[in-house]
Amino acid sequence: MNLLKAYSKGFTSAVKSKKMTSLIYLIILLLGLTVAVPFFRVMKNEMGYSMSVYSLLHGFDFTSYSDFLLHSGKAIKPFTSIIFWISIFYIIFSVFLSGGILHIIYNKENKFSLKEFFYGCGNYILPFLKLALINFILQVIILVIVYFPLTLILTGLSKSVESEATLVYVFIAGVVVQLILSSLIFLISDYSKVIMFVNESRKAIASFWLSTKFVFRYFFKVVFLFLLLLILPISAIAAYLIFSQEIFIRSKITFLVVVLVQQVFVWLRVWFKIWFWGSELSLFTGIFNIVRKSDSEIEEEWNVEELTVDS
Repeated sequence: MNLLKAYSKGFTSAVKSKKMTSLIYLIILLLGLTVAVPFFRVMKNEMGYSMSVYSLLHGFDFTSYSDFLLHSGKAIKPFTSIIFWISIFYIIFSVFLSGGILHIIYNKENKFSLKEFFYGCGNYILPFLKLALINFILQVIILVIVYFPLTLILTGLSKSVESEATLVYVFIAGVVVQLILSSLIFLISDYSKVIMFVNESRKAIASFWLSTKFVFRYFFKVVFLFLLLLILPISAIAAYLIFSQEIFIRSKITFLVVVLVQQVFVWLRVWFKIWFWGSELSLFTGIFNIVRKSDSEIEEEWNVEELTVDS
């Protein structure tokens, strides 16, 4: 399949999924408010005891931050564990929602209903959680493989190099390698979900293996589509960073503007994810010209030299 065709189909899926995007955004918002509302009340009370917190509105300042923790550390300490458990719950809940997203965008008419959405969520929660666990384990392995030797290399070089710039370049090279490998695992994990969904499979390990073969067999198509899909999200992040640097919170109006812009970007984050999955789903089904097949049928096709590819 042509990459631009997969890209445009993903965009179409995202455009048709505004209701689903808004629903997921509202769920994320309500989840965030469970922490934000009580945290805001505590911060409001603590502002009366430490003026240093006001300087943080204009940007991060370590001295002001240290002073605030000194005066108000005990008050905000309980939120540390709450945020940790909310984060764990959010990760699991994101896996839960991914089944619903794929279920809706896989429908050719892209019709959204709460019944169909939550059916997709519940139907794939267990296999998708297994995939998330595989993804997590591999990410940890990558961290160990990259940073353990990198630490040894940096330790050895620190005794012989004349400039610290060399150490910085070596460290940056290690980070780049880690990011590339991690992105590759995330890509394989994404296509694993697509494969499980298209084939109505519950086999996480088998689907991950099939996805690995698919990603490497069609490496350039998969990677170029991924890079193409990154252009707008990266541009949006850059625009937000520029906005956050240029605006200062000096009144309730500017505060509301900042909050509104932040919420728009949260909504866009969900929308971009739907675009990603819509494009990946279109690429996979387009390459093999399939609608629904079993894992064994696809594996058999991949072992045949005359595999027909719609390019």
